[in-house]
Amino acid sequence: MSNKENAGMKAGHLHTESTDLFEEMGKSLRKEARRWPALLALIIIGGAYAILSDRLTIGPSWILIPLMALLIIPAIITRLKGNHHVNHYLLLALCCLVTLAEITSISLLLATLPDKSVAPVSLLRDAALLWTSNIIVFALWYWQVDGGGPYERSHESCNDYRQNADLLFPQLTLTEARPAFKEWRPGFMDYLFVAFNTSTAFSPTDTPVLSTSVKVLSMVQAALSLVTLAALAARAINIL
Repeated sequence: MSNKENAGMKAGHLHTESTDLFEEMGKSLRKEARRWPALLALIIIGGAYAILSDRLTIGPSWILIPLMALLIIPAIITRLKGNHHVNHYLLLALCCLVTLAEITSISLLLATLPDKSVAPVSLLRDAALLWTSNIIVFALWYWQVDGGGPYERSHESCNDYRQNADLLFPQLTLTEARPAFKEWRPGFMDYLFVAFNTSTAFSPTDTPVLSTSVKVLSMVQAALSLVTLAALAARAINIL
């Protein structure tokens, strides 16, 4: 084989390796880009609390927005710098913050039930905002906890994810019948669906919960949802 042919083969091999590398980088970036639904969910939570009645918050209703920003901004910075470990814990702290705000507001909602001066329309609006926020807050929890978080899920192998998964999505059990699911990873909408089912059925539906930590989260979510709906029912009966 001539030197020219040998050089051509090496160049072709390098080109193939470079193409594969860029394809893998592109896949990784696309997976990471799917975090925008979680950011949109946080914006919705902040907006919901901004229009919530002041009687259901400690301080002005908009106070949650700057508190969330104190965690969101460094979380974005650490992710851009590639410090995914710190980013993970900042997002967990953010989940704790919005959950604490949710629990506080629902507690204050219960405390205002005997107050007949509160307009029924206002009470209904506040309860609807809290119930919707409950779904989104726990969708964020599941998204951040399952399999070690979004970064771990998108970068570990499919088998490793299955071994570390906290939620058994149906797609993970259909790899033999549906080969397209062999590399499947859940997105934020999948966790939103799980959270919605938990708030409406008060139990898992098509996605079994595997880990103790997510079982605790599911129980807390179902309890908060049940209390919110029970508060509405109690006030409706009182009005009648």
